[in-house]
Amino acid sequence: MNIDEMVRAARPEPPAGWAQSSDGQRVLDDVLTTRRAATVRSRPAARRLVLAALVPVAAAAVAGVLVLGQSGQPAPFPTGTNGPAPEAAPKTARELLLVAAERSATAAADGRYWLVVREHGELRQLGPAKRPYHMLLRLQDEQWQPTRAADTSLVFFQRLAATPVTAADRAAWQADGSPTRWTDGGVAVEGAAGPRTRRHIDQPNRSRTYPLGGTSLTAAQLEALPTDPAALRSWLLKLFKDVGISEPVDYALFWSGRHLVFDLPVSPGVRAAAYRMLADVKGVTLLGPATDRHGRPGLAITYTRVGDNGKTGQTSLIIDPRTGQALAEEDRTAGELTRYTILLRTGYTNEVPVR
Repeated sequence: MNIDEMVRAARPEPPAGWAQSSDGQRVLDDVLTTRRAATVRSRPAARRLVLAALVPVAAAAVAGVLVLGQSGQPAPFPTGTNGPAPEAAPKTARELLLVAAERSATAAADGRYWLVVREHGELRQLGPAKRPYHMLLRLQDEQWQPTRAADTSLVFFQRLAATPVTAADRAAWQADGSPTRWTDGGVAVEGAAGPRTRRHIDQPNRSRTYPLGGTSLTAAQLEALPTDPAALRSWLLKLFKDVGISEPVDYALFWSGRHLVFDLPVSPGVRAAAYRMLADVKGVTLLGPATDRHGRPGLAITYTRVGDNGKTGQTSLIIDPRTGQALAEEDRTAGELTRYTILLRTGYTNEVPVR
């Protein structure tokens, strides 16, 4: 059974409201398969790399999520003891990625489960046509992927309360009666918090697949990836050729490298190699200090390109230079935030899921 079949089998009874809509089902598909669809590209006949950020999920409060400045860029790095000293902070994207490689190489590499907890968000314009406002629709997913044959994969979802993006949006939302449910294009959009829902994935862990480079790899294939950055780059370039990816090479390398450092169950050596490979990808630049939507400080790097539709798209990673941990990724189109994913927790653990 492949991932897509698992998705269909895992959700025979979708929850009501937004999650039951086409948008909601698309989110569940994306979360379970960890696919990313590019926000600034069209679909040519040639096969393209499956890229980009997940749609809405999870919610804390607006103040508890990624902080953006007036320009749409990450807000200034907080002063005080939470962030690295200014003189210690990397000055370029390359410096940051090499620091992250060194720090991440010491992460734990053994445990009963590979655990990933993420919050996904999507910006949506809702409300009356004469006075629309922007809301963040959010969902949290929690994936427990076992390393032992006797254990079962478990995935939990929870829709968290949608929140207005700005003070002006909040005023317009309140003037609209502070609704938690909308109709957008004839489809119900649910913004109220929902229950934590469990979904079994009845498949041996070793046969599960994970998306990378336009195809899917098993856990064993991920374990066998090169730990040398040059060898990893060569391996990915061959993969791109084999699957027929037509994206520019640096763009494809950035997306695959981002995926490897963000939430795939790879060894610390592979993750470090991916960071070092990214350090040599053309087009990756340092945005500067940033905090994610839970107030965690880091430094942001980004890759910018013009999509097939002529719009400028930007994908950013916020990285904690002290640990090498990627904290969040964000997508923007024409400078405006459209989607994000926050990595709340990742790594191997001997804990067991609370059911």
